[in-house]
Amino acid sequence: MILPNYIAKKIKHFCILIALVFCTNISFGQLSFCTGSSGAPIFFEDFGSGTTYGPALPVGITNYAYVNSGFPQDGQYTLYYRTNLIPNSSNWLYSLDHTPDNAPNGINGKCLIVNASNTPGQFYRRTVTGLCSNTRFEFSAWLLNIYNAASNGCSGSGIPINVTFEIWDATDTVLLQSGNTGNISGTSFPNWNQFGLVFTMPATQTSVILKMRNNGSGGCGNDLAIDDIMFRTCGEYSAITNSTTSGNSMNICENAAITHPNLVVTTTGSIAHVYQWQQSNDNVNYTDIVGANSSNYSIPNLSATTYYRVKVAQDISNLNNPFCSSFSDIYTVNFNPSPNSPVSNGNQTICSNQATSLSVNVSSNESVNWYDSATNGNLLLSNSLSFSPTIPGTYYAESFNQTTNCKSNTRTAVTLLPAVTTSFSGVTNICSSETILLNLNASDTSATLNWTASSTDVTGFSNGSGTTISQTLTYTGNATGTVIYNVTPVCWHTTNNNGNGKSTNQ
Repeated sequence: MILPNYIAKKIKHFCILIALVFCTNISFGQLSFCTGSSGAPIFFEDFGSGTTYGPALPVGITNYAYVNSGFPQDGQYTLYYRTNLIPNSSNWLYSLDHTPDNAPNGINGKCLIVNASNTPGQFYRRTVTGLCSNTRFEFSAWLLNIYNAASNGCSGSGIPINVTFEIWDATDTVLLQSGNTGNISGTSFPNWNQFGLVFTMPATQTSVILKMRNNGSGGCGNDLAIDDIMFRTCGEYSAITNSTTSGNSMNICENAAITHPNLVVTTTGSIAHVYQWQQSNDNVNYTDIVGANSSNYSIPNLSATTYYRVKVAQDISNLNNPFCSSFSDIYTVNFNPSPNSPVSNGNQTICSNQATSLSVNVSSNESVNWYDSATNGNLLLSNSLSFSPTIPGTYYAESFNQTTNCKSNTRTAVTLLPAVTTSFSGVTNICSSETILLNLNASDTSATLNWTASSTDVTGFSNGSGTTISQTLTYTGNATGTVIYNVTPVCWHTTNNNGNGKSTNQ
């Protein structure tokens, strides 16, 4: 690029930070990403944070010369927290590092800023240790072409950046994997792209050598930044299923025996794997289930919602190493408590000329099924708080949650008693102007007895209510007079109003 009052230069901007990243996978050439289950990062490149230059990289990582102020010339580098180091110029885009600000060193996270040499070649080399033998890994990094195409400092979008990534074994004699980004042209705004490689560690080695090569030629452009270099395991995709239900969860009820088949973890691909089932009550803290190391697991009786996952490794020696294993998707067993049994509004009695209905109350989001037995039995009526039987007997109300369909542990018995019968005692033949005294009795002592009276040649009678008819009757005719009392029982029942009050069952 041509810079006023400065020697023409091309500058390579290179940022490397430790962070977990959420990325858009953009691959070119031989580059690829893990398509299975990724483990915890085993390596991050982190250059610290701050608003000052430096420090210089350890010897052997780069063959470029370090500068502690200004901006690097060809074949030089520095560490800084932003990319636009050229004073009074818009030739480089302004960008902070790719690491999110809420990451450990995201605020003012520093970058390795490199002005690449005019001659293509290796500009970064790093030995990564602590990897797991006989295990597949994913390497990834984010790249940014920092030339500002809108500045018109170079012709068109400038010389594109082009980087090759290489993963060598610990002896530096066997190339495990490589790939290049292809040409990435300059833009008018910062555009970070992620690139990756998937490789398998040799059976007897635990370290690799990462090399980065600049494929671009010298001239105006070919300026870049690299951020968030990461190594992590790349297992095959593992998922837990249950053959009786679809999806990654199931519901069980408190009082229901678990009759479903075992949970099964299935891992894609042809690589052999070893397993360790884990469980959690909060989906945060997981513990190993002792002895659960096969692809199947039978769920025991539960008393709370439980989450399951499976730790997966390609070698049993790596199973307990969080950096050498990965996890399956999570399977959730939702534990739903049983609703309380319905609250009866009281037994009912068949009364003359009255429609009789049994009823109960339940909590919100619950309803009731009616049965003819305390357990099992026949379903008589579903989804109703009341039931009108046609014959006397005891009926059973079972509550259920309308969301989970879990049922109450017990059913509530509600009885429809036989029709109320009445009887009387006392003298039924009297003389004119005498007082009749009749004592009324009902088979249901809570019933109220009402009567209506009609007569032939008699006065002094009246309708009334109670258990005693006491009236003075006078004969008005020339022959025997008659009074007929028609007694009707009226039934009462206790309402579910905190146990107080009565209402007629009419």
